[in-house]
Amino acid sequence: MKAVILAAGLGIRMRPLTNTTPKPLLSISGKPLIERIIAAFPKEVTEVIVVVGYKGDRIKNFLGEHFLGKKMTYETQENPASGTFDALQLCENKLRSEKSFLVFYADDLVDTETIREMMNYELAAAVSTSETPQKFGVVTLDNDSNIKEIAEKPENPPSNIILANGFLLDNEIFTYEPQAPEKKERYLSLALSRMVKDRKVKGVRAKFWFPVGTPEDRARANQLFS
Repeated sequence: MKAVILAAGLGIRMRPLTNTTPKPLLSISGKPLIERIIAAFPKEVTEVIVVVGYKGDRIKNFLGEHFLGKKMTYETQENPASGTFDALQLCENKLRSEKSFLVFYADDLVDTETIREMMNYELAAAVSTSETPQKFGVVTLDNDSNIKEIAEKPENPPSNIILANGFLLDNEIFTYEPQAPEKKERYLSLALSRMVKDRKVKGVRAKFWFPVGTPEDRARANQLFS
């Protein structure tokens, strides 16, 4: 199975730390963030496609052609501000032969058990709860824990359940290309919000999910893993 890591962002909220270092290479208790994400991948993941952008050569030099026993390949997103759907779309040719694949953001820590549970379904997304759901993609679930609706950073969240880090998708996601106003980001969550209208996407409760968006988050993560 292949996994995609979206790692092209500028890391604006993590400045000044990202002025010289791309966010995925920021250390969490002695190990770069992206290393901790890849280390959580189960053995079934044999190839990782990393979408790089800001200081991408640093990431490619660190990971190389093989990392933690997995083949590493790369795509470059020239304009990370175009959004996470555009980043994933760059990988479409490399994913065409895959029945399904995993997708992760490069700035949230995840756990192996949740990833394995997602792999039990045809389509799935990791979900969690938040006291500030308006900062995330907010999810509404049905009685079987399938995702009914997704609202991207709504002012009035319909629930406190949010998309965490991790998706099990197939190539049909590329047919749900999201429309966004000019110069606005095209989020992967927008494509997924269209997909759930037609297909069942299981909302898998994350056993562990730790977003690392700011220097304060990183400090807490360092304490957690110390």
